[in-house]
Amino acid sequence: PVVVDDHVHVSGRDSRRVVLAHIDANVISRKVTLQVQSTCIFGRSAQHGDVSIDDSQLSRQHCALSLDQDSVLVQDLQSTNGTYLNGVLVQGKRPLQPNDTIRIGGSTLQIISIGGGSNG
Repeated sequence: PVVVDDHVHVSGRDSRRVVLAHIDANVISRKVTLQVQSTCIFGRSAQHGDVSIDDSQLSRQHCALSLDQDSVLVQDLQSTNGTYLNGVLVQGKRPLQPNDTIRIGGSTLQIISIGGGSNG
């Protein structure tokens, strides 16, 4: 588990590279590259997830990105404050596209790009 900053690798054979930006006050505060193989969990606790964000409004395990064939999906993990995709509460799994915005707690993440994995 790592704090959102640079690169997060969730190892595996088939993966997708997801580049996202953490938006703070309408400005990109940092970019993150994820290699999503199966599931990548976001939350406020580094002990319970793959990506830890310092945000008191996040649940320990808030949401997950997962791989389904050629798509990357976002799913809320029964968080207290919900997960929003482009302003709409996420129910079930929702596919992600470039320029989508995910809001979790008080944090906003924008999908910059989704591409093939390093092994595919």
